Amino acid sequence: METKNKKTILVVDDVDTNIDILVAMLEDSYDVAVALSGQDVLEAVEEEPPDLVFLDVMMPEMDGYEVCERLKANPETADIPIIFLSALSEEAEIQKGLDLGAVDFISKPFRSDDIRAAAERWLSPENFKRARDQAGVLEQISPYTVMIVDDVSTNIDVLTGILGDEYEVSVAVNGPSALEFIAENLPDIILLDIMMPGMDGYEVCRRLKSNITTRAIPVIFVTAMGEIADEKKGFEVGAVDYITKPVSPPIVKARVRTHLALYDQNRVLDKKVSERTAELNATRLEIIRRLGRAAEFKDNETGLHVVRMSYYSKLIALSAGLSREHADLLLNAAPMHDIGKIGIPDKVLLKPGKLDDDEWVIMKQHTSMGGDILGEQPSELLQMAREIALTHHEKWNGKGYPQGMSEENIPLESRIVAIADVFDALTNERPYKKAWPLDETVALLEQESGEHFDPMLVKAFLKCIPEIMDVKVTYGENSKAI
Repeated sequence: METKNKKTILVVDDVDTNIDILVAMLEDSYDVAVALSGQDVLEAVEEEPPDLVFLDVMMPEMDGYEVCERLKANPETADIPIIFLSALSEEAEIQKGLDLGAVDFISKPFRSDDIRAAAERWLSPENFKRARDQAGVLEQISPYTVMIVDDVSTNIDVLTGILGDEYEVSVAVNGPSALEFIAENLPDIILLDIMMPGMDGYEVCRRLKSNITTRAIPVIFVTAMGEIADEKKGFEVGAVDYITKPVSPPIVKARVRTHLALYDQNRVLDKKVSERTAELNATRLEIIRRLGRAAEFKDNETGLHVVRMSYYSKLIALSAGLSREHADLLLNAAPMHDIGKIGIPDKVLLKPGKLDDDEWVIMKQHTSMGGDILGEQPSELLQMAREIALTHHEKWNGKGYPQGMSEENIPLESRIVAIADVFDALTNERPYKKAWPLDETVALLEQESGEHFDPMLVKAFLKCIPEIMDVKVTYGENSKAI
């Protein structure tokens, strides 16, 4: 009888194409089970618990968040590591998943290397235990953990004597060792000396505040530097308080108690705000995406065009060196690029043959109509969407419309969308044309580099063709992934 050596991974998604892609990525190394709905997951896990779950968020009836919450509430399944896979990529949405007990969150479209690496990483019992322990920090009540950082052992002994009876105390004698320890063991508050050799307290605080995982932890400077300028600098780098040496035990206790109470209150409020923000953002983004799809349906499109070209735009942006935040904003703004077509008469928009000069004048008005529809809005997302709607038909050589803008005078986001839009239009079949092969499409883009398209962005596009093709497969014309 053959002994079972492979770990079991449960893949959960309501889209068959996504299931097929994940199975293909994992089946060589793992036993892969599949589920198409939240209820299927609960039944499958009860019958045979897997070693790891890849879980989609946006599913009908019972979404991934609820599935995760139910699994974590059941003692029999609470220790199964869960990795969310979703097109939702905003910080609040990711935090919600982690707060519910997931160990990781991978944004779609995913890459095979990311999936395999995540499986290998989280199928290690040691890694999962560490993640579970760190996730529990937000729900921690008592005892609190205080981190003391000072290069003088006497100072550490004094503060430990003051706080040791009420709190769990950890210590570090320099900046690098403090940062290393904090990365693995998040404290609830940090008491930090300033004058330390090598890396001073100001630099330690800057690094903590630049890290999304540690930036909310309150830092209190404890130092002999008592000048106003010193205190001001401490607050500027992100400290919440400043205690001068020699310390007064009642003051230390009172300050620590106050900032722990504020930290607790902020964590509760942040969690509620994050949940509400995630809900509002998801609703807003879905409305934007659906409105973008409505414009495509009017133009004999399936609606999947805006999904594909939006993901293409994000991938090109990342390949060109834009931040993930900027790329995500572009992902959500790009679907509105042709919203102005709603205002074009059907006899022009749906004409099967070539447009005459008068009709072409009317057609080109969809850019300004798109700008009018979106209007002047305070939202950064809608501002970007309006800019793209107005200028995505401009050309690098200045021969586009409506303004004849050229080169870097054209907004960067519009230059990216121009490539994504043309690539998708060429590589998909329509009633009036056949789909172009990839090699011919790439050849045209290279030919138009420096004419229609930004040469730098064409190079960025070429670097991410494998990921582009993954998106094309996932959101093909027969896909239900919308």
